[in-house]
Amino acid sequence: MIQGLSIRESVGGNDIDRIVALRYEILRKPHDLSLADAAFSNDSSSDTVHFLAVSDEKLVGCSTLIFNPKTGEAQLRGMAVAHEYQNQGIGRLMLSAAHARARNAGASLWCNARFSAIGFYERNGWVRKGELFEMPVIGLHSVMIWCGNTGGAETQPIRTC
Repeated sequence: MIQGLSIRESVGGNDIDRIVALRYEILRKPHDLSLADAAFSNDSSSDTVHFLAVSDEKLVGCSTLIFNPKTGEAQLRGMAVAHEYQNQGIGRLMLSAAHARARNAGASLWCNARFSAIGFYERNGWVRKGELFEMPVIGLHSVMIWCGNTGGAETQPIRTC
């Protein structure tokens, strides 16, 4: 683990320039997409929580949790870890923070996982739902559901495991 690493939450548009830059570098640039393609329309929403992995004030990882209060669901999007920090447990820590936030909100949690990341999600308690599908330019994806949050008596997850 990286010494001095912390996982921070940022609500709405705070820190968004750094987040979009990292998303672009890791998730969009390899597919010849633009910086604008790394920004999400709801990045600045009060229903959006960003997780930042920070080491010595340098952003080394990010992920975004978009809550939908109408459905009780939260979508995980834009998880990225800087190349030189990959395979050091940072993604797992950010995922754990998202799990806790969703659980505390009583929200079911899902994502569209890239084919190459399916194993990572499965090792962290997620299951695949449905068939693989193609995201234009980016490639094969699978809908994944986090099964660690089974909801309470009053809040049942919309997407069940």
